[in-house]
Amino acid sequence: MADGLTIVGVGRSGTSTATAFAEFAGLRLPHDVLPADQWNPDGYLESSSLIHFNDRLLAASGQTWLKPRRTDRNSVTEYRCVRRAVKAFHTSFGNRPGWVWKDPRLPMLLPFWDRVLGIQPALAPYRDPVAVAASIARRDNVNLDVALAIWERHSRQMLTSVTHRPVLFSDYCQLTERPEAWFRQFFEFCVASGLKVTDADIDFGARIRRIERPVIQKKPTPQQSELADLICSLDGPHENFQPVSLPDESPDTQRLIDSVQNPRMAARIRATFTMRPKYVMLANLL
Repeated sequence: MADGLTIVGVGRSGTSTATAFAEFAGLRLPHDVLPADQWNPDGYLESSSLIHFNDRLLAASGQTWLKPRRTDRNSVTEYRCVRRAVKAFHTSFGNRPGWVWKDPRLPMLLPFWDRVLGIQPALAPYRDPVAVAASIARRDNVNLDVALAIWERHSRQMLTSVTHRPVLFSDYCQLTERPEAWFRQFFEFCVASGLKVTDADIDFGARIRRIERPVIQKKPTPQQSELADLICSLDGPHENFQPVSLPDESPDTQRLIDSVQNPRMAARIRATFTMRPKYVMLANLL
């Protein structure tokens, strides 16, 4: 029997909307939900305190969300933090099972949290890399090439971290265009993974708000396109996801990551513990 569900998609890939649907299915959000802001007006559905904890873990290994290390060098070995991590998680979620935890840092930190929580099933929403990069670029004031490099690093981390567990790879387009079918697949995955969920009666038409954005004329690198195709090929549930062979990283990725300065994440990191309203409209993350 699983204790909860981790949401491990790359940030800006529809993870908030997916998490909201998980709550409709009866899974519990943290007590200290991060408040909404202009970049996600319906709320991030993340734990404020665990964001702080995870940012400290990343800092200890020389990383931030905007400056992730290479997959083969991403070793977070803060064993002395495990006891504190248990306390932090229980403070945010309580001691009962049936939780859903979304944090865009999880692709980088899931091996650490596996030692804390045990291996739990994962939902991995994915989305067109240019659309993700455009959203990152708008929010964090980086250029599109840098944002694509960030997407590439986090996508590689995601594929590496979710092995040897039940995983549902979930297309953002299906989530927004065919939400009934998306929810049916999600519900069946949760049941098969041992999560107690409810087959909720949801007015899907009222729960998706679309924001029109200009079409971005940008081609990913060949390596990024190959990585995106690999993720798409994994669509659907995997009872025990096995390691996959990743394409080479784009040649300029490290240089682009190194160019990031003064990340505009401070407002989110400083967010106070604020409970969201009980009923919110779901937003496409654009």
